[in-house]
Amino acid sequence: MNKAFLFDLDGVLIDDEQIWDDKKQVLFRKLFGEEILRKLGSTSGVNMHAIHKMAVALGAKTSQQTLVDALRKAAEDVYDTAPIPEGLEGLVAELKSLDYRIGIEPISNPPIRPEITQDWPKSARGSSP
Repeated sequence: MNKAFLFDLDGVLIDDEQIWDDKKQVLFRKLFGEEILRKLGSTSGVNMHAIHKMAVALGAKTSQQTLVDALRKAAEDVYDTAPIPEGLEGLVAELKSLDYRIGIEPISNPPIRPEITQDWPKSARGSSP
């Protein structure tokens, strides 16, 4: 029987939620201005396209591509600095010993945090944006 375990990247595989909240505050202030930032409120768990749609509805003039590019650039820093949850290495080792296939959602290029996934099969490390 095939067995698989899929890790969610944000908030599970790496502890990045507060880092993202802080980065987005700075980024959205720069792209949208203070008033729109305040009206947006929390965007935790909201995808970048929905954030753009909400910001435009509030009067933002920033293009969707500008937002996407800025968030992708910020992601590099977030994923490079976010702490890895305690016990993750043991969990992965246990899953591997039980013959689980392991994957990450979302996958990325380049692979996120290679020190986490260096011993994982290449197909589980992600290779597409």
